[in-house]
Amino acid sequence: MKKSEHLQLGKRGEDAAEEFLLAKGFHILFRNYRFQKAEVDIVASYKNLLVLIEVKTRRSNNFGNPEEFVSKRKQELFYEVSEAYGAYMAAKIPRRDVDELSKVCST
Repeated sequence: MKKSEHLQLGKRGEDAAEEFLLAKGFHILFRNYRFQKAEVDIVASYKNLLVLIEVKTRRSNNFGNPEEFVSKRKQELFYEVSEAYGAYMAAKIPRRDVDELSKVCST
């Protein structure tokens, strides 16, 4: 797969994730949010919950499920983002959670 195809697949996955979250009543705060060394695909809120979402999109699960590719370091970075952003938004969003959405797409 060419790099541009890989990026397009990732964008389609993020777009699908955003549509899914909106349909479930989430409010999208940011897409591709950057904080220091971290990049979060989607930052959303749901009621009093701040949700940081890593979207992994694959054409197949031949090499493993998408959620298996969220590294320990990525999880640590998400925790740092949740601490910093959560402290900033504590009055509005007192609870934080880190989740992942995975999707296997057919071409």
